[in-house]
Amino acid sequence: MGDNQNMNPVLKNALLPLILCGGSGTRLWPLSRTSYPKQFHRFVGSHTLFEDTVLRAIALPHVTEIAIVCNEAHRFMAAEQAARVFSGKVHIVLEPSPRNTAPAIAAVAHLFADSTLVVMPSDHYMPSPDTFVACVRTALPATEAGYLVTFGITPTAPETGYGYIAAGQALQGLQDLSHVDKFLEKPDLEAAKALLATGTHTWNSGMFVMRAADFLTELQIYAPEVFAATKLAANQAKHETDFVRLDKTTFESSPNISVDYAVFECTSRAAVTPFKGEWSDLGSWSAVAELSASLAASEAMLDKACSSAESSLDLHVQINANRNHIHSDKPVALVGVDDLVVVDTDDALLITHKANAQEVKEAMTLLSERSPDLAKHHRKVQRPWGWYDSLDLGSNHQVKRIMVKPGASISLQTHEHRAEHWVIIKGEAQITLGAEVKTYQRYEHVFIPKQTKHRLKNVSSSAVELIEVQCGDYLGEDDIVRYEDIYGRTIQSKPTL
Repeated sequence: MGDNQNMNPVLKNALLPLILCGGSGTRLWPLSRTSYPKQFHRFVGSHTLFEDTVLRAIALPHVTEIAIVCNEAHRFMAAEQAARVFSGKVHIVLEPSPRNTAPAIAAVAHLFADSTLVVMPSDHYMPSPDTFVACVRTALPATEAGYLVTFGITPTAPETGYGYIAAGQALQGLQDLSHVDKFLEKPDLEAAKALLATGTHTWNSGMFVMRAADFLTELQIYAPEVFAATKLAANQAKHETDFVRLDKTTFESSPNISVDYAVFECTSRAAVTPFKGEWSDLGSWSAVAELSASLAASEAMLDKACSSAESSLDLHVQINANRNHIHSDKPVALVGVDDLVVVDTDDALLITHKANAQEVKEAMTLLSERSPDLAKHHRKVQRPWGWYDSLDLGSNHQVKRIMVKPGASISLQTHEHRAEHWVIIKGEAQITLGAEVKTYQRYEHVFIPKQTKHRLKNVSSSAVELIEVQCGDYLGEDDIVRYEDIYGRTIQSKPTL
């Protein structure tokens, strides 16, 4: 499809928030995994980081549509979380594989060439949407003059984990906007202290406001291979009801490059405006701990001011222990230790000193060499139809607890190497077994022999849960052939043993 005629038209120069949703958040392991990265988790408040990003996007004036770039594995998660907070049109653009921020932004710019893009990472903490909206409003006059505007975060410490922006001369006639003099790489501590002392350097936020056409003009000049590859990928994209699939071959021919390297460090059109609100990229557990402690202190002050306030039951105990951060659903007792981060999930435990939180990625890498799934998946794995939780795994058996959402259905499928026993423990399920379709109630049992077509569909208004016991000589998730699937997932071949 060459002209993208199936896409809903975007009014010329209308604001189109573009949410970049490709990060994996490896420094927040074991909570953040490849299949369930940090943006889809809730750290503070009632929403996930991704949902908060969508809420900021739709707080912008006259926004009726948003665009999201994510990979295939996260498409249903992104769609579901976006729908929780926004009822308007959502364009979910799927990357065939990660190629960094320049190709991701470029592909959307080609698809919506008449829009003004507001580019937003999906995993930042920014508690005040009003401050973000004000910053975008400040940037818009510069975009109308052809500038590509980025937001500079006012530094609060000599941070070595961020890139920096050196502001140049003020843009004539435009308030709080300056030319970008230079982008600087992540500095060492001494250099960071020097940059902080100047008062003219800001952290590079990764947020941008720019007309798509202006961005593409600069991209074609400074990164022509990215421009050409993403143009073809957008023109040859497949437009489905809920998703836009970029063409795999052409998109993957693009260089893997960030938007800073591809355009912003080269162009004379780059401008910067200071972001004056609270911001964090929550790039480590120490950052999460700092934020949690700050919010806890604020809540404590509020509790003292409100006599009716009730504190929630806290099962974590600390004796002669200070400034520790605990993330666990289980009771945790810390005795005689300070400044630790303890993160406990069903299948992994992290204990680190806050000063060493940036090294979590290295620990995860070493563990994943021994058990690859520790980096990729939680014990509870999300699926478009619900989730499954692996309760027990042996050499020839596996036990799972499975939840299927109302109206959802697993694919019509067979397994070559395993048989399955299903016991319904909650709800009412419509089960296809060979040529038979039958409704099963709670506590009823189904046996599914090898190589037998089967499917479970939830036709009720409440969740269905079941215990699945797999028995066979191979129990891998790739032992599945899908014949029909309402989610459009690729039919898989039988594994070679």
